[in-house]
Amino acid sequence: MEWPLVFAAFILGLILGYIGKTLVSRGLGKSSKGAAIERSKMELSQHKQEVSDHLAEQRALLGQLTEQINRLNQHWNQGSQRLAKEEQLAPLPAMLTSMPDTEERPETASPVSVQ
Repeated sequence: MEWPLVFAAFILGLILGYIGKTLVSRGLGKSSKGAAIERSKMELSQHKQEVSDHLAEQRALLGQLTEQINRLNQHWNQGSQRLAKEEQLAPLPAMLTSMPDTEERPETASPVSVQ
């Protein structure tokens, strides 16, 4: 009569062990998933900040380039006024120095053309 009791205790131990392992693994899975989600959110916000900083730097550099091109155009216009006759002059147009903050391009802005 001892063997059936030992066998029943063994089966009961297997069942309780499986249930305990399942409960513990579910609890650990939730915490590791939560940590992974938080880590992903942190990486995403860091990447967004890097992109924002990069775009701000590029905008500043493009503004400087526009100013330099406008100064060059003014220099060429002044030189052409000194060297050419008045009726032959067609001054170079100035570039836009600032773009609207919206993503839409202005309707009136057109590419700079040299005549």
